[in-house]
Order: sequence, then C-alpha cells, then structure tokens
Amino acid sequence: MRKLLIFLIVTVVFLGIVPSYKDAATIATEPHVQVKLVKYLGNQSSISLKIVGNYYLNGDSTNLLTSDRSYTVKVESETLALYDGTTRLATGSELSITPVNSIDHAVINNREYAGSFLFTVEKNQYVRPINTINLEDYVKSVVPDEMPALWQMEALKAQAVSARTYAYFRLNQVINDTTTFQVYGGVTSLHPRSSEAVDATEGEILTYDGNIIDAVFSASNGGKTEKLFNVWYPKSLPYFKVQADEYDTANTWDATLHKQQMDVTSLDLKNPDSWWDSKNEKDALYANNIKKWMMNNLSGFSGKQIKIVSIPKVYFYSPTESGRFTKSDLSLEFFIKDVFNSNGELELQTASINNQLADDMRTIIGTNDPAKPGSRDLKSNLFSINETNDAFVFSGSGNGHGVGLSQFGANRRAAAGILYKDILSFYYPGTLLSKQYAIPPGPATVNDVTDKDTSVTGMAEAGSTVEVKVNGNIIGSAKAGTDGKFTVGIPVQVAGTELVITATDIAGNVSEDAKIVVKDVTSPEKPKVNKVTDKDTSVTGQAEAGAKVEVKVNSSVSGSGIAEEDGQYKVTIPSQKAGTELVIVAIDAAGNVSEKAIVVVEPSAPTGLSVSSNSYNSLKASWKGPSDISGYEIWRALSSSGPYTKVSTTTKNTFTDSSLNTGTTYYYKVRAYKTGTITAYSGFSSMGSAKPVPAAPLSVKASSSSYSSIKTSWATVSGANGYEVYRSTSSTGTYSLVGITPSPSYTNGGLTTNKAYYYKIRAYRTVGQTKVYSNFSSIVSTKPVPAAPLSVKANSSSYSSIKTNWAAVSGANGYEVYRSTSSTGTYSLVGTTSSTSFTNGGLTTNKAYYYKIRAYRTVGQTKVYSNFSSIVSTKPVPAAPLSVKASSSSYSSIKTSWATVSGANGYEVYRSTSSTGTYSLVGTTPSPSYTNGRLTTNKAYYYKIRAYRTVGQTKVYSNFSSIVNTKPIPSVPPNFKATRLSSKSIKVTWNSVSGASGYEVYRATSSKGSYRLLKSTTSLNYTNTGLERGNTYYYKLRAYRIVGKSKVYSGWTAIKSARP
Repeated sequence: MRKLLIFLIVTVVFLGIVPSYKDAATIATEPHVQVKLVKYLGNQSSISLKIVGNYYLNGDSTNLLTSDRSYTVKVESETLALYDGTTRLATGSELSITPVNSIDHAVINNREYAGSFLFTVEKNQYVRPINTINLEDYVKSVVPDEMPALWQMEALKAQAVSARTYAYFRLNQVINDTTTFQVYGGVTSLHPRSSEAVDATEGEILTYDGNIIDAVFSASNGGKTEKLFNVWYPKSLPYFKVQADEYDTANTWDATLHKQQMDVTSLDLKNPDSWWDSKNEKDALYANNIKKWMMNNLSGFSGKQIKIVSIPKVYFYSPTESGRFTKSDLSLEFFIKDVFNSNGELELQTASINNQLADDMRTIIGTNDPAKPGSRDLKSNLFSINETNDAFVFSGSGNGHGVGLSQFGANRRAAAGILYKDILSFYYPGTLLSKQYAIPPGPATVNDVTDKDTSVTGMAEAGSTVEVKVNGNIIGSAKAGTDGKFTVGIPVQVAGTELVITATDIAGNVSEDAKIVVKDVTSPEKPKVNKVTDKDTSVTGQAEAGAKVEVKVNSSVSGSGIAEEDGQYKVTIPSQKAGTELVIVAIDAAGNVSEKAIVVVEPSAPTGLSVSSNSYNSLKASWKGPSDISGYEIWRALSSSGPYTKVSTTTKNTFTDSSLNTGTTYYYKVRAYKTGTITAYSGFSSMGSAKPVPAAPLSVKASSSSYSSIKTSWATVSGANGYEVYRSTSSTGTYSLVGITPSPSYTNGGLTTNKAYYYKIRAYRTVGQTKVYSNFSSIVSTKPVPAAPLSVKANSSSYSSIKTNWAAVSGANGYEVYRSTSSTGTYSLVGTTSSTSFTNGGLTTNKAYYYKIRAYRTVGQTKVYSNFSSIVSTKPVPAAPLSVKASSSSYSSIKTSWATVSGANGYEVYRSTSSTGTYSLVGTTPSPSYTNGRLTTNKAYYYKIRAYRTVGQTKVYSNFSSIVNTKPIPSVPPNFKATRLSSKSIKVTWNSVSGASGYEVYRATSSKGSYRLLKSTTSLNYTNTGLERGNTYYYKLRAYRIVGKSKVYSGWTAIKSARP
C-alpha cells in the first residue's frame, strides 16, 4: 500500500481588515459605501445596462444616458466599451455614470441599483461595476438579504444597526456584495419592513471606548457565543465574549460520514474500466467534495480520476472555551485509475490531511445534499462526534462562526419582547449605541398656489414644521402629518409672488428651500364661434382682445390666431370632414384657458338622388353622400311641393320604402347628419320620385322542351297577378304576345325544329281594372331540338358486350351512341340506331366503358341533335348462369346444374343453410354442374352460382344466379323388377341404395289404383305369395334412411307389373 502523508501549514484567514479602532466622532453628512458587484453578476465580459430616469456619462452633464435606450458594457481588448445598440458611445479603462436625480436608478443585468457606478476591467476580461451609494440606502438593501424581512421588527432593527456599523467600520475600503462582507442586492431586494427598521435606527452605530466596533454577525450561535479572537483576529476584542445564549438553542443539526465508502471485494481491480463509471462512493457528494479539494490543493492529483475506498479517521480537536473545535485531521484510502501494483491491480493508496483548520475541514467535506451545492452539512464548529463501527455521526448546533449578533437569537429575543438596543447590548457587551450622523428633511414638495388660494399644500417629512415665507417674512406655518401631508394657511397673494417653503425636523435640521410662484388663474370668457361647414378653411368669431385662440381637432391644435382689439378673430385650419368636433379656446397672457366652445362641422347635402321601383309595393332610393357621417334622414311626400314627412333614417346610401300603393307617385328628399355633442345636419338633396310597379322577371331561361316547342321559365315576381310572354325571330325584331300565364313558366308549341326564337317576359299586377306592368325581362333565346334521351342504362350483356337502352324521344328519327374509356375522355361514335337500345360488342372483359346518347331529327338533309344524355358506365362481365337446378344425388349429396355461360372459364358454387343466410364457396368447376357431398340427410341447402372469366391473373365474375334449394335424400332403388315365380306368387328384386336403412314394397291391382304397403325390408328382394292366377299386379318401391326417429324416403321407382 502506497502511503502519502500531508502536513498542512495553517494560516489565519482574515475577513475584511484587522480592526483599526476607528474614531466614532459624529459627522455632518451621511457617508457613502463602495460595493463591488459580484454575487448576482458573476464573471461577465458583457453586461446589459438600462436606466430608470437619467444618468450622466463620465461626469459630463451634456452626455446623458436615458430610460428610453438599452445599453451594453463590454470588455474589448482589455478595455471597456459602452454601446447603445450597435453604436459605441465611449471607451476607456474605466467608465462612470452618475444619477441626475436621487431617485434615478440603474438596472444591471436585470437587477436594479441606486447610486453611481464605476465600471472597471477585472482580470483583463470581466466587467466589474463598483456601486457608490448612500450608507442608509446600502443598509436597506442588505438587511432583507441577511435576515427575513417578515421577522420581528426589533430583530430587524438590531440587524440594521449591526449591518450599518459593519459597513461604517469599512468606509475606506471597497467591499463586495457577497457573504465575504454582507449580501447586498440593490433596489431589487428592498422590502418595506426592513426599510422601516433602517429608518427607525437612522445613523445609529455601535462604539466601544469611543471607537466604532467591527460588528460581525452570524445566522445562529447554537446557544454559545464566540470570541472574534478564536475565529479570525490575532488579538482579542473586549466586546466579543463567550456566553450562553438561552434564546438560540433550537438550531440543531446532524450529519453522517461513512467509513467504508466502496466495497471492492467484488470489483475487477485489473479492469477498472468495467466498473469505474457505474460504481460510486456511498457518500457520493461528500466524496466528490473531498476529491475536488485533493485535486486543487495536493501535488500530483490535478486531473486524476480518484475513487475513495474508505475514510478511516476523522478527528476534530483543540476546542475553544465555547466548545468550538479549531483543528482537524482526516485520513483516506483511495484508488487512482491509472496507478496499478505489481500484480496489475489498482494500488490502494492513503493520504492524511492533518492540522487543518476545523472551519476549512467543514468546507472540504461540504454537503451531501444535491439541492444545496456549495453549502456545508457541518453548519458550525460547535458539535460532538460519535464514532460507530461504520460511520462518524456529527451532532451539532448553530450555523456560522457564532461571533457577535445571532440572527435567530435576535429574532427569538424580539419575540420575547426584548428591544433592539437590549438585543445589541447582549451580543456586543460593553458597547454604546450612538447616532453618528443626522439626515435633514428633504425639500418639501409643494402643490401649485394660485392668486385665489388661502393655503399652501404639499408633502414634507412627517412631523416636521413647515414654514411659508415671502421676502423673508413668515406668512404661515403648520406641522406635517404622520403621512407627510401639510396644509399651511396664508393670506391671498398677488399672482407672480414667490413663496419660499422650508421643513424643520424635531432635531432642528432644516431642509433646502422649496420655491414656487403664485399663478394667475383668471380665465378668459368662452369664445363665440360662427357656423363651420366641411368646405370652410377658417374658423371665425369673437374672443377676449389679445387672447390667443386655438382650434383643436381630436385634442391636437389644428390652427391658432390672435383676437384683434375688437375681439374679432379668424383662425386658418384645413377643411374638416363633416361631423368633426372643433374645440375652440382662448388663452390669455398668463396661460389661463377659457371654457371650451364646441362646434360640429356640418356635412354637405347628398347629391344624385335616384328613386326607382323595387317591387309592386316598394321603391328604392339611392344617392351619393359625404364621407364620415353618422347617417341620413329620408323624407317623403305625395306631391313635389310637400308637405314632407320623415319616414326613416339609415347609415347606408340606399333606402327601400315598402308598404306603398302600386302605381302611386311618391316624392323624396334626403339629408345627412353627424351625431356628437351636437347633432349636425346637412341641407336637403334635390327631389326624386317614382311609382311602385312589379319587378321585372329575373332568372329568365329558355330551353327546348321538344323538337317543336320551347319552355320559358323565370323566378316568381312578388305581387304579380300574371305574366305576358313575347316572342320574336330575332333579338331586335318585333315581339308579339304569344301567351299569358299566372305561373312562372310557359311552353310555346308549334315551332320549327332548329329555328332560333327570342323571348322576353313582363309581369303585371291588376289595380282596379288596370294592369300595372313591370319592365321587360332580359331577352333569352334557343332553338327547338329533340329532347335529350332519358332513363339511360348500361348493362353487361356478355363477357365482351354491353347493352345500352333509353326511353324513346318524341319526334326523334334516330339515336347516336358514343363511347369512351373514361368519364371525361374523348367519346367516339360506336353506333346509330332507330330503336331505343344498342348492344356494343367486341369489348374487353372487365374494362370500364362510358356511354352517352343523343337523339336526332332529320330536317331536310340535316340532322338536328338533342343534347347528350347523362353518362352511364359499366364493364363487360360474363352473364349470370341461367336454368340453375338443384337435385338430390344421394342421401348426403346434392347436384347443381346450369346452362353454359358464353366465354366463361369456370364457375363458383356458393351454399347456405337459409335463403338469406351467409353463402360460402363450396366448389369451383369448369363444367356446368357440380355435386356437393358430405351433407346432412333431409336438411335444406340453398345454392347460387356465378361464372368467371380469367383476364390475365384476375377472375372477372358474373352476377350470381337465382337461388335454388333441395334436400339430400336416398336415391331411387335401381334395377327394380317384378317376375312371375309361380301360379300364386310374384318376386320383386332391386339393387341396393347407398346409405339406405331399408326398403318399402307397395302393391296395387291397377297402375293408377290405390297402393298399399306390402313389406318393409332390409333385403334386396321380396316374394309376394297367395295371389290369384291370371290377375295382373302392380308394384312400386322406395328406399328410406332413418335420421333420428324419422324415415327419410327416396323417390318412387317406376311401376312394374306381373301375373302369377
């Protein structure tokens, strides 16, 4: 085993600086703190910068950074550069920004800070801001980051004094924002409760013998305070003592560190690659922390892969008088992945870390909690160790070094009613609490004061005395309330008088002067305004002489002018849309504004009014109007001179007036209006008039209804009593009335085939004894031609032919049949026929063919064609088998047969046990018959057959045949004979029947007589004795098969006869 013994020389680590016993003399103004921003920023070569308010760049009051921009500070070639977007504003080894006002802030990488900033380059590559901020503002940001803001208020006050004293002790030092000093989160961290605690202790610090103390603090002392000497400083400080803290005993903790970290007995030590990445230590995170420390601090371990096998020893010793350990030892056994012994196995090595500071050893061990990286499970040096066979068990209390203020202890003391001064007195015994500086009240915020006011109001420091002076003389005073609001009564002052306002706090500190000038608030009279139209380019009227007159549209000034000595004014403006609201005010020399005068621009009158009949009882009016108006009013009269009555309003440029009398003349005029504060109306349009008449027929169509007639149709006209149909032989020819009808269609017969006819229609409504006509419809035309064939069908008639048929067309002399191989393909004439069917042969089996038919009528030497019929299609397939029969061929088989199908290559036989049941394929045969065996005697079977023709590798099937059925029964016994045996006997014989259980012999005395059973036998013969000589006897035979308890019979044999 290779051994490594490590002796470490312990040095004392100092936090902050060695105390300099800074004199505690009071100062006049609040000091500043310089804070290097590290904790939340990290190490960045580029940071974002936003401004809330305004900042001076590099002390230049003409070079402002503003809130409407986004900035970036970068390190470029070890030098700082400030960018606004892509524009570089400044470069240098340092850059500074200073707030214009105290309320202005900067946002750095999304965290907000108050104060000024010096940007520096750190380690030649990182941007490092140093924040200079008022001490009170600094403490307000520290307290909520160091102690929960919802804890007891007295504890927060104690924390505020400790934090302020700690920072004051280091005023000449640049501190940072981490736990190395105090955590500082800027404006983002502020909380109203912690700010209240800071305000309540403003300027208060702790001193000892006239010197400011170094007021360090920790989270929890675990019930025992500690001397600073035992932690950092080389000499003792009298205000840090070891004493029991009964209010901080609840913060206990425990941790376990196992001795055996890995079981190596089952590991292949010659091949560590097989397990190295999958096998980890028992306390994996503790082990990783220790290994990281070894690699960073021990020679020869940098970059090595280490596995800790065991921790044989952990020893803490040299306790202080408070019981906190100060020294520690640790021994390890471990593998290094690339170090093997002479046997080719990993060599087990040892190391000892001796005489290490106990506080450092807690950091080396670290945490075993993955959720708390960087923390320490041994939270303080105040603990005990219980060594078991397999582990070191730590039981401790407190969190941190235990020197000075305990945050948990302070909170529990505050909860017990102890005041912050007494809390501080316990944790810093012998110290005094003194106010180091005072902050005078800020300038009062004063509201406007007018020449009519009898008081001055505003905001000042709560409880301060507010005085108002004119020319150095006090004209009023009052105290600000607890909310900071004040009201000071004063005599009415002349406009232009300067008032000086100051606030004095209870300590006698006086604020800076706040100055305000009394305002003139007497307004001019409301101006008078003449009428304005949408064509005017000026506004005229009367206002106060010398006043400025402003005309506003949508809150924007459209024009202004000065009223003359007589008050007359004229303000030039752009022409405005109708309905635009103009606001006119007069403004005097003091800036007082008159009451608003509001006028609305009147719209221009509508033009182009047109009135026309819309139906038998309605008229439609339309017009052109100005844009951007609210609507129109429609007025109507029964004579051009009136009187006119308003009948409707609309927002459209059209209006339909209904419920009118057919044939009566109505007169109309229209005006526009614009609604607003005041509704503005235009003048009236010119007059328009019309009579309601039926509407002209729409959707008029003319189509050939036969070779000698044309049908016209149209949409029904509302209110019409009938329609007149006019016809001509040219579109511009003379039209003659050919029909009157109450329905919306008319068929005109007796026409010449293929001659063009033109039609127009008009509706009428009967009013009294008079017809009131509509206008004529549009003209439509067509020619009489044969009707297109209807009821067209296409069916396969064989494997190579298709039959088409259709209904006869009246007047047709014949028909042409066209065929294509796709519905939208090219159609070719395949046949002409005078009948209503056509069979097209020579086709390819199972190929789709498409057909359309047209009729024709011969006129002279010309065929006049109908339109084509609808398209039909089908495929040539074999014909369905015909003459299908089914008959029993034995007690267990049925034979089906059918007529041969032309072109068929074979047939498929399907069977079911019911006519509507599921049919299954039972046989395929090339012949027109098939015997189906292995059936149940006397059970009904149903059959259907289909033919097929093989095309390539595919069977093309016919439709199924009709269904036939029968039952399997025994066969008729064959070779049945009757033979005279003697003068009194006859012998009958037969051959056996397959599956028969027996046979029955019947006899009669005439061939058509009554037969009776002679014998039931299982043999193949029977002798009938006792007969009379000379008589003729007739015999027939049937076989039977027993199924269950029933006999199933065959058919009868032929009748045989004999004489004895």
